[in-house]
Amino acid sequence: MKLQLAVGAINDPCLVWRVTSCLEFSHGRWLEDEVLAIVGTSMTDSRRSWLIDSLQKHLVPAFEERGFEVVPLAGEEAKSRELQSAFPFGYLKRASERGIDLVEIQLDKRGAAKFRLNIGVAPEGGINHAIAGHIKQEDIRVHYLGRAFEACSSPIFRRWFAVRRPWSGTPPTKKDYENLVADNLGLVREVEDVLSDGILGRHLRVVEW
Repeated sequence: MKLQLAVGAINDPCLVWRVTSCLEFSHGRWLEDEVLAIVGTSMTDSRRSWLIDSLQKHLVPAFEERGFEVVPLAGEEAKSRELQSAFPFGYLKRASERGIDLVEIQLDKRGAAKFRLNIGVAPEGGINHAIAGHIKQEDIRVHYLGRAFEACSSPIFRRWFAVRRPWSGTPPTKKDYENLVADNLGLVREVEDVLSDGILGRHLRVVEW
């Protein structure tokens, strides 16, 4: 609560960025996105828009070139503001000999400008979920699977991909988000390797429920 009151009283986005950098350093972890989500400045909205634009321009087409199809949110999911915020591109799907390959580009549901990938395979015939019961193959989401994968900037700490410039003294720019996505297009290769051969790239971790 003290953190929210102290930072929330700052109206200058550049000052927020510098205060956040100090907090990150003093606590030994990255708090920048969380603080800006609390502040709720227009700067946060701009950064998220830049990230979405860059993902749409670079990462989504890279998956489409590999045969993935963008499947928008539909039905009740399309009515959920939380899902709209977390999955602005819907889901990426591709038929394969394994079943249906699934990739989800997930953004922070609270509005911070960061993303990760969720990866899995929906088997033919669907799955039996402990809570939801039988789920048809076409309705499976990655988090329904008993075993899946995540792609993060730091898999050990589950740190999402984000622009981090703690010592610059200035907020990130649109170009920074272009570079963030462009520099991580190797994720497409890592996804292919884990789906086809079970090879974990440097950004991937196994998730089991």
